[in-house]
Formats: sequence, structure tokens, C-alpha cells
Amino acid sequence: MLREMAEALEALATERPLVLLLEDLHWSDPSTLDLVSAVARRREPARLLVIATYRPLDAIVRGHPLRAVASELALHGACEELALEPLGADHVGRYLAARCGDEVSARLRETIHRRTDGLPLFMVNVVDALIRQDLLVERAGRWTMNVDETEVETAVPESLRQMIEQQLAGLESRDLRLLEAASVAGTAFSTAALAAALGEAVEIVEDRCEALTRREQFIRAGGVEDWPDGTLAAGYRFRHVLYQQVLYERLPAARRASLHLQIGEREEAGFSAQAGERAAVLAVHFERARAAARSIRYRCLAAEHALQRCAFPEAIEHLTRARDSLDRVPDVDERLGLELDVLTTLGPALYSARGPGEPEVETVYLRARELAERLGEPARIYPALFGLWYVEYGRGHYAAARALGESLLALAQQEGDTGRLPRTAASTRNGWSRSRPPRELAPTSPRAPRSWPAWTCWPIRPAPGSTSCTGCSPRSRSRGPSGAAWPASAFSRRRRPGSARSTSGSRAWPPSPRSIAMPSSRPRSSASAASCSCGATGPRTPSHASGAR
Repeated sequence: MLREMAEALEALATERPLVLLLEDLHWSDPSTLDLVSAVARRREPARLLVIATYRPLDAIVRGHPLRAVASELALHGACEELALEPLGADHVGRYLAARCGDEVSARLRETIHRRTDGLPLFMVNVVDALIRQDLLVERAGRWTMNVDETEVETAVPESLRQMIEQQLAGLESRDLRLLEAASVAGTAFSTAALAAALGEAVEIVEDRCEALTRREQFIRAGGVEDWPDGTLAAGYRFRHVLYQQVLYERLPAARRASLHLQIGEREEAGFSAQAGERAAVLAVHFERARAAARSIRYRCLAAEHALQRCAFPEAIEHLTRARDSLDRVPDVDERLGLELDVLTTLGPALYSARGPGEPEVETVYLRARELAERLGEPARIYPALFGLWYVEYGRGHYAAARALGESLLALAQQEGDTGRLPRTAASTRNGWSRSRPPRELAPTSPRAPRSWPAWTCWPIRPAPGSTSCTGCSPRSRSRGPSGAAWPASAFSRRRRPGSARSTSGSRAWPPSPRSIAMPSSRPRSSASAASCSCGATGPRTPSHASGAR
């Protein structure tokens, strides 16, 4: 029968070339597959082209003989297998425009492309699910959306969930447990973290991951990971984020939290002193493991790293999540201390992102001051007071700034902190001078800026017989408010009227308490270095030498 069917096709191709298209061959019965194989093996010439499409994953899951037949035909040169690339964002947009109109396409094109990685099956199922749930509705020939784009990012259509569950049902129990643990580690994961979660040797876990990779089903190789503690392990990643999400959601809550804790502790130990590089990931692991205190500490560390990159919204997001977790810390003193850590890092982030006029900036520093006084830690009151000083000074409330400067000076004298005394003295003098602005810098002067930058803390007049205080020149402004060395690039675009232009750039300011250092007693290595009366060191400039404003 197979020979007769093959001869019939060849007869049809004698008059004109014939193209035979077979779609979804992974659903075919054995007889259809035998026919394709018989036609491909014939040696007689014929103007016949057979094109067959199939999904390798479905063929593997169902144990379909198609993969074996395709491999054998390719080995003998009887067929050629072409792997189709995923659809691009433009292709997804064209599909959405044809089905739901240009407006829906413009709003959902990028979202659906990211969610489905351009896989046609997933794309169609996501759109079908939105329509079934009345999230995409057609009225009078026009499609409208009743869903936010963020909901599309996280939803898993039931049809896709059932398909993935069916694929998982064909796995051995140990392989299923491995993939479930991998889903907790993330879309990309290391076998070192996976071995800690499973309590097995890294070599055994790597062998099992390699076997799963050869199936071309759930995961693929992702290179080699070299951790700071010397750990060398293979890395892998899920073929699609939907696999990771379905596996993660099927885990019981208690086991999920336990896996997060084990993976978090292993990565924490693996990165040790460089754990800050993984701070955001570790914060998520400990947060989902219900280890709130550890999660908050890593949120603060992640925020500090974000501030170093001037990623202020990201830093604020980390610290906001940390504040939301404070209620889960049982010990009262520990909770208050962690809240103080969060607030003293949040203050500079909010100030840099929104400016001194933002009410929340002042609220944060006031709460930080209250907590520091309640905990009886004078050293931690100082950053809160300095933050409030910057807020008042940035708003132009110079009398209030002077009062805060006097409080800072009194606190530094009380604690005998000689390192902070010069800076607090400078801020006090600055608050006094700014509360009595000279005529040439009065608001009516065209030279006066609308708002003074909160970080330029120069006195109007130098002390008699001495050079000017910090801030008299752009280079000397490169020292932070408590003696911390601060690059000149931190002061962008805002400058003292009439002074030389500082280097462009931006930095979080006021600096985080962890970045505040004691002032150096050594002048810079320059022949023209000079020491101001306030204790700051910097190169001598014409304005220093003359005392000119």
C-alpha cells in the first residue's frame, strides 16, 4: 500500500511540480509516518517536495517515533531539518493587529512577546486566554482591553498550564524534584545551589541536569559559574519562564520556603565578602523563606549598590520593600534598629530622586532621629540631623538650618568626635551666613539661583587670617558633609554663582551613613595643597588665597 501511495504522488508530479504540506506531524498516526518515510527513501526522480512541521517537545513527551524517523532520514541525506526561530516583536504585533486591531497591538505587543519569548503556540494561547476571560473584548467591531499589562506578564493560561503539567507527568520523581528546586533558584540557576537544596553532591546534580538537557525539554546549558569561594559549577536555565513558573507554583508553601532558605544560605556562603553583588537575589530568597531580618539587611545593601549607580528609583523600591517587611521581625529592639538602617539609607535616595521639597524626605529623617534617640545611640543621631540640615538648607530655611547645625556641633562636642567637629562648625557658620544673605546674593539679584544646592556648604566669609572653608572652590567641594571623600563629579550643574564649573555627573546626596568616613588629616599630594580653617584640605585656589566670594 505504501508503494502505491508513493507512485500516485509521483504520477501527480509528472505534469507540474507538487508540494505536499503536512502540519503538526507530532500528532500523526504511525501509517502517516510510514508514508513520509517511504516517499523520502524512493530513489526515482520526481518533482515532489514534502514539507512537514512538528514540535520536537511534543514528540519527546509523547514518545512519538517521529524523532527517530527524522534522525534516520537526515543521517542518509533523505531530509533536511530546519529549526524555526521564535517570532520577533514585530511579528507578534502583526498577529495582534490582524486579530485584535492596532490599538491592542500597540499596547500588548512588547508584553506578550516578553511573556511568550515569541513562541507561536504560547502566543496564541495567551491571547485566547485573555479573550475567554473577557480581558480583551470586541464591541461594535472595536477591541478594547480590560486588563493592565502587568497582569499579562504574570498570568499563565490554563491550557498552557495543563500542557506543561502533562509534560511533567512523564518525568521520574527525582527529576521532578530537581526541577522544582531549580524553579526556586530562578530562571537561571547553578548546580551548586541546587545541590545544597537537594542535599546531594554537585557532580550527581550536574549529571541529572545534563540528562534533562539532552531531552531538549525543560532546561538548557547556561555556561559555567565560578563563585568567589572557589566553587566551580555548571549553570543551566529554563527553556521558557512558563516552565519555571508552573513548577514553582505547584510547590507546597512550607517546602518552597525551606528551599529558598537553603539556596539563599548556600549563595550567601559562596559569595561571602562579595555577597553585595547578589544582594537583591539574596533579599528575595530570605524574604520568601520568612527570614525577615536577613532580607531587610540585604535590601539595604542592594539599595546602597543602586545608589552607587545613581539608580534612585531602584534603591527606593528596595527600601520600600524592606519597610514593608519590618512587621515580621519579632524582636522589638532588632526591628527598631533595622528600621533605622532602612530610613538612613532611604533619606539620601529620596532626596536625590525628589529633592528637598518632598515632604516624605523630612518625614524619613524625623523618624530616623526619633529612633536613634529612642535606641540611645548618639552616633546614629548625627546622620539624621545632617539629613534634616540638608532638607532645611535646600528649602532655603536658613535659620532652621543654623539651629540644626548648632545641634550637630553640640552633639559632636558632647561625643568628643573631633573628626566631625570641623564639618559641623562649617554647617553652623553656613546656616548663620545664609540666614543673613549679602546684598549681592539677595533674591532680587539676577545671579542668585532659585534654590541653593543642599550640598554646597561654604561660608560667606572666611575666618580672619585663614583660608576659606570647604566649598570655596569646586575641587574642595569634593569632600562630603562629615569628612567623607566625595568625587567632584558628585556636584552636577548646580554650582556657586561665579565659581568655576564642576565636573558633570551625579551622585546620591546626602551620602548614605555607611559611606561617611572620618576626615583625612593628610593633605592631598599636591604642591598647592592648603588646609582650611575648618580642617578640610584641598588645593589652594585664587578664591582661597584672596578670601574673595
